[in-house]
Amino acid sequence: MTKIDLTKIACDINEEISKDVKSVSSKDFYKKSKVFTEHFFEKAVSILESNGMESYGFKEYRKNKHYFQREKLSIDLVVWESKYNKFDRSKAASEEENVEYAGYIWKYLVLIEHENDGEDWLHELQKLCMTSAPYKLIITYGRRKEKKEKIPATKTGKGVQLLEYANKIVEFSGNNTFQEFVIMFGEESSNLDKLQDNEGIYDIYRYSKEKSIFEKFEY
Repeated sequence: MTKIDLTKIACDINEEISKDVKSVSSKDFYKKSKVFTEHFFEKAVSILESNGMESYGFKEYRKNKHYFQREKLSIDLVVWESKYNKFDRSKAASEEENVEYAGYIWKYLVLIEHENDGEDWLHELQKLCMTSAPYKLIITYGRRKEKKEKIPATKTGKGVQLLEYANKIVEFSGNNTFQEFVIMFGEESSNLDKLQDNEGIYDIYRYSKEKSIFEKFEY
């Protein structure tokens, strides 16, 4: 099994996005869902590259390398690897490299879904539960279980307030073969100016198979 530190990737994304969003020029991105989604994935791709993964350009690839691409079989962003090398068949140096259907013999390593609507992310969770991969990450919005100073709690039926249903979905799916399942809950745009300077934009939760719940990761 290929080992990937998904929690570290989530922390790196949080750090990078937090620094970026707190700048005056980027706050508008955060408030516009479609624009921010693309902005988010630009940063996420950079983090994947810094972790040794490569963008797949729909051409040749090498076995045991970790490639990422957008919207592979309707998942927002995936990391995958192939059993075989893939070459232009006319350039293949061996019979193995000339496997006719090599392009179909691959597997997911990491699945990433980004849902701007904090009231409508459970269907993304359901999708990842029913898709096989060792590492799964969801990013959505609404991080406050309780009021904190001037920042109100996330309203019922949004973001982190839906965690009890997320726990039930994972348990009921019966698909617990994953190594790590992580959820990142982001700050709502109306609260950005209320954050402390050293406070990240996201809270990170990891699924505990022992307890059958998502638990907040402190770092």
